[in-house]
Amino acid sequence: MRKTIRGVLSRGNVLVSRRAGEGLRQRGYGVRRGAQLVLRDYEAYYLASKGIVDVFDKDGNMISTPQLFERLHRFDEDLFAKFLIYYDLRERGYVVSEGIKNAISFTIHEKGEGEHLVFGICEGNPAPLTGISRAFSLAQKQKKKSVLAIVNRQGEVVYYSINGLLPKPTNP
Repeated sequence: MRKTIRGVLSRGNVLVSRRAGEGLRQRGYGVRRGAQLVLRDYEAYYLASKGIVDVFDKDGNMISTPQLFERLHRFDEDLFAKFLIYYDLRERGYVVSEGIKNAISFTIHEKGEGEHLVFGICEGNPAPLTGISRAFSLAQKQKKKSVLAIVNRQGEVVYYSINGLLPKPTNP
């Protein structure tokens, strides 16, 4: 039986001691802040659902996986979509990190292929074209490949490669 890592819920993230979280960090999870590893909401929920991290409240009470989702969702209404995309990418073997703040987006790192910016939307929810366009313009400027991830009504994730969103400059 594998020993789980202890994390503490704090304002929509889960904090793990740096020592306990070193193995997680080496596998591409979290961000180091001082003596702690900070797991973003979708990372924490993923690791808790896999039985890798046990999450406790500040009083030391263990939080069940469904309770964790409820508490994290209070801070981020897009948590479910983020989790589904994150889960799918991780299960496909990608190293996944945060993409654009305040958006459903991730950067994935692929050996020999460089980085991809994955921008997610949910089928049936309005998604302004300006937000999508800005995300992919940023990806182009950062020389990342662009991927649109759509979470359908069945909870499946479908990916589309986006190329050439911005016209190339021409000389008159």
